Amino acid sequence: MKLHSSPTLIDYTLADGRNVPVSPVNRPGGTEKIVEYMPVWGYYTGTKVTAAEVVLVETGRPTCYRVVEVHPPSGPRRGSSIPGNGLVLSALPGETADSGGPLLAHFRVGDLVTRHERTPAEADQRGNDGGTSRPAAEQGLNRAEDSIRTAEASLDRAREEYANVPFREADSRLSSARERLELARRLAAASPAESVHCSRQAEAWALEGYCLSLPSRTAEARGVWYRPVERNAEEVGVTLDRMAASGLNELYLETFFQGYTIFPSRTACAHGIAGQNPVFAGWDPLDVFVKEAAKRGIAVHAWINGYMVGIDPSGGPILRIHPEWAAVPRDSVGRDQPAPDPGTGYFWMDIVNPEPRGYLIGLMKEMVGRYGAAGVNLDYMRFPSDGFSYSRYVRSAYAEEIGTDPYDLDADTDPAGWEHWTAWLRQAENEGMKAVYRELKALAPQTVISAAPEPGPEADRIGEWAEVVDVVIPQAYFAESDRVRESVKEHKGKLAEGCLIYSGLYPLYIHLDAFSTVTQLFAARDLDQGASLFSFGQAGRPHVKALRQGPWREDAVSPGLHPIEAVSRLIAELVRDLREVYLPRGAASDRTGGALLAAIEAFTAEYDSLREAASGPVMAPDAHDRLLGCLGGVHRAVASGKAEGGLHPAAERRLQDQLRYAEDLISYSRKKGIW
Repeated sequence: MKLHSSPTLIDYTLADGRNVPVSPVNRPGGTEKIVEYMPVWGYYTGTKVTAAEVVLVETGRPTCYRVVEVHPPSGPRRGSSIPGNGLVLSALPGETADSGGPLLAHFRVGDLVTRHERTPAEADQRGNDGGTSRPAAEQGLNRAEDSIRTAEASLDRAREEYANVPFREADSRLSSARERLELARRLAAASPAESVHCSRQAEAWALEGYCLSLPSRTAEARGVWYRPVERNAEEVGVTLDRMAASGLNELYLETFFQGYTIFPSRTACAHGIAGQNPVFAGWDPLDVFVKEAAKRGIAVHAWINGYMVGIDPSGGPILRIHPEWAAVPRDSVGRDQPAPDPGTGYFWMDIVNPEPRGYLIGLMKEMVGRYGAAGVNLDYMRFPSDGFSYSRYVRSAYAEEIGTDPYDLDADTDPAGWEHWTAWLRQAENEGMKAVYRELKALAPQTVISAAPEPGPEADRIGEWAEVVDVVIPQAYFAESDRVRESVKEHKGKLAEGCLIYSGLYPLYIHLDAFSTVTQLFAARDLDQGASLFSFGQAGRPHVKALRQGPWREDAVSPGLHPIEAVSRLIAELVRDLREVYLPRGAASDRTGGALLAAIEAFTAEYDSLREAASGPVMAPDAHDRLLGCLGGVHRAVASGKAEGGLHPAAERRLQDQLRYAEDLISYSRKKGIW
């Protein structure tokens, strides 16, 4: 189950034995192509009236689908509805009279069909008649064997580390994988096509076994970034159902992008700016997302694009009305109209100018105050490069304070002056972040302020912003897990004590498979308190299933939003591990187990007492010290068990990791005032 970077080719084996090739997932083809539309495409295929389409749903067996609808070319203009548990095959219109014929001639309602994915190497090994050759069958066997070995190794590791995972279920999946692999071997010579099919099934069962072998934390952030495309409340519900099915608990909903809000903004209207992105006219997506997500146990954070306001040549909805708010590139000084940054192509608002800064904060206060967003996720909260901007406001402010027009400065001829100028801009950016934090915390103290720094200027800035953000989600956007870990570790080293860090990952965006997506979540799991995936719009059904079977199997409390409850959940997890794993398997002696349970009981009693006496989420002023004191008792029980030989080293390490994690969350709660 290695990372296969080759493009995927797809075909279907129909009930009559025929093989039908289709274009890669969600990539529209040209004339006379058959295209596959997954749920990530949207709610409808959107194809024209001339397209013939077949609707398939999952059967519960890997790679096997049932035909539930067959639409002739006279179907609805918006195309077929894409089922959340299936897909649509669409024959795009061609120049011949029988375009779409293969769909109509060979698919029948009720038929079972099998979906195959192949690499180009496998495709090259198909016979001239479209059949599958022996080398392709052997390659399929090798892939299945590799998948099974990977899953077996993961399951062995879970046993060695005394992980609390569903071993019986994982063993059952691997048993099914081995059975299909054995059948594939027997068929390889006489029926290569059937052999490849069985190998694919073995891979699918092995993936399930692998996912079930992975530990699932009950205190972690499980987030996704998402740009809304829904057209009504019903479609929002479908999207959120898919998100909930994956096990996530935080949604970073893109709420301000291209200069527009997705909600009808009073702040925008008060400034003469378009009150809402016209795409969402007539309804309020933010209101629906917040309310419907809450019903599913998902907290919504308003993800905003900060001072970057899009690529519209006119400057977009904000700068068209307020061109004086524009940040100005050096080579655009003197122009009457806003100009984009030549490096990024984006238009930016001026961070130094208090008017656009106040406008942006006003939008955020609406998101938190009017809609009850659990947090604000900040992106593009800086200028795109050093020495930017040269707006009239900036030049005047700098000249008044320093006595020099920054436009006259040159990095080569006056390095000291240039360094002072860029430091001044940097300080303005930092002041902008402080203002956001101050204003939002005054409005709603429990609001979580997070930043998602990308490599470059934002990553370098994160140490300076540690005091004015609660959670950092570095964009560790790499295909290789070791590079993900390096990035998260580097960012964590810049943070002050009391900040949390989630790994920002993008396996979905670059179309990595379900195995690679799940594996990336473990790249820095000993360093982070959760992860966020970019972006859910690219999540397929296999990804959702793998996440829920694997790392997001158990329900989890978000440590950023509810740190003290997360501590309680960690302690409950520790008790469960003791009773279900350590004691039954001899990783903890009865004496050590009894001492640990007694110490944990004292913690639980203290926690319950504090929670009962609390007014809302906020506990007594001495709550942190009291909880830390109780954790100290658990630490002593662990140390005593280790000294007496009553704890297996793997169990002792796991217990210590859980206790350190709990202490980090208490430190975060104390420093940030979030309960």
